[in-house]
Amino acid sequence: MVAPELLFVQMAEEMPLPALVMLGYELCGHFYRFANNPLGATEDAEIPTATSVDRLTEYLSTLSGMHGVSKAQEALQYVNDHAISVPEAVLATMYSLPVHEAGYGMGPVVLNERVDVDGSGAKSNRYPDLSFSFAPLGLNYDGEGHLDLGSVAEAAKRYALADSSSKMAAHEELRRTLADVRAKVVDDNERNRQLASRGRIVFPVTKENLYGWGNLDNLTRQILECARAVFGVDTREHLLTLDNTDQTRDRYALLTSLLSSGGAREAPRGKN
Repeated sequence: MVAPELLFVQMAEEMPLPALVMLGYELCGHFYRFANNPLGATEDAEIPTATSVDRLTEYLSTLSGMHGVSKAQEALQYVNDHAISVPEAVLATMYSLPVHEAGYGMGPVVLNERVDVDGSGAKSNRYPDLSFSFAPLGLNYDGEGHLDLGSVAEAAKRYALADSSSKMAAHEELRRTLADVRAKVVDDNERNRQLASRGRIVFPVTKENLYGWGNLDNLTRQILECARAVFGVDTREHLLTLDNTDQTRDRYALLTSLLSSGGAREAPRGKN
């Protein structure tokens, strides 16, 4: 097995640039995708990174004349350390890549940047999943398991089916499960207020914002409108990109390809 740095260079000969960027996020992040099931990913902040952007940069600087080096160097400028999930890496790739590569051209971005917030709460630091550089704006991805609604449903089912001898215990389990989910909602709101108190507006993002024609474009338009209205950023060029139907098709094809780690699906008929 080759070292991760050499692997990155070797795969530069095999992969299109966006897929190589995603590989960079995986090598420099805390998740991995299964070869036979790319949508099934393991993500855990305790998974050690295989390498880092700095180590890859240093390694590439030692090579000369090797196939794939120039493409690897190009891809590396869109890679960041510390991605802890596939959606984080996909969002960072889409926002970092330039328009001619079917990205949004809104980079550079930073992942999981530490933000010091009011220490009077339970947490004195917050870590937005993705932060933009053109304005104090960011994203937090709340996946399907972010609120454990499935456990609430299961606890409610057990309570409904419990006999008299176990009814009290089942009720207590349901109460604790609801309290845990409610605590997560409270913490999310506290997080957003704390970040806002430091001048950071962080948009919550869900799976529904990633999947489906035009959904990520709609979210991006809201981000750009916020940057213009609140922070006075000139976002006209980016908004024109969103209005270009040909570029919209290319972005959607790239997005679906990155999410599936396979071939891009054709855009829906009638979307021109």
